[in-house]
Amino acid sequence: GKHLDAQGLADLGVKAGMYQIKVSFIIDDDGNPSKVKATCDPVCKQCVQEAETTISSSPAWQPAILNNVVVKAFRIQPISVEVMEDKKKRN
Repeated sequence: GKHLDAQGLADLGVKAGMYQIKVSFIIDDDGNPSKVKATCDPVCKQCVQEAETTISSSPAWQPAILNNVVVKAFRIQPISVEVMEDKKKRN
């Protein structure tokens, strides 16, 4: 599956540091994510975009089951990402 690309974020100029991203989305009854929306602390537009893309393009999830019936489910997925200093900029 696709993973959030911390090195790619550094290459885009995101400042080094730890970012806490929360991605909210709905898993439909086929296991597909939809209505994906992320927030990040500290604010990082590129981190939000990368997290939303990662969840949106992920393989199907296990759908929720309630009373033996497959149902849609709302989920908030926390993601922590550490962006390291871009090595190319040090040289």
